[in-house]
Amino acid sequence: MSHQITDPKPGWYIDSSVLLHAILGTDDKAIAWFKRSISQGQLTSSSLLRLEVVRTLRREGLSLSMANPFLNWLYWAPIGEDVLNLAASLPGHVKSLDAIHLATLSIIDPTMTLITHDRMMTTAAIGMGVDVMDPLSEN
Repeated sequence: MSHQITDPKPGWYIDSSVLLHAILGTDDKAIAWFKRSISQGQLTSSSLLRLEVVRTLRREGLSLSMANPFLNWLYWAPIGEDVLNLAASLPGHVKSLDAIHLATLSIIDPTMTLITHDRMMTTAAIGMGVDVMDPLSEN
């Protein structure tokens, strides 16, 4: 059910800091948020997210198939030269992978809300005027 993005609709842009908690089952809030979100709107991410998830599962010696029920619900944005150029131009201290995520979100739809549990990513996103939500810290 995963989709290559061609015409983004309003929704959420998710990074690995929340999705991996859901996939690995390490935080019930992440799982609950994911289940609610797929029924309420579109989840989008960079194709980089697939790499981050696969590398984490391989590093932990876990089955890659455990990610499919989550990854299959996402719309995927490719990493092109436009994304890399924007990521390289972001000001301040932004880690490379975070910069790719922020550039992807900015290009496909800067009005999307970023779903992240990463404080540095949150700071960078807010500095760019991006709305941010951390479902793991919500009550």
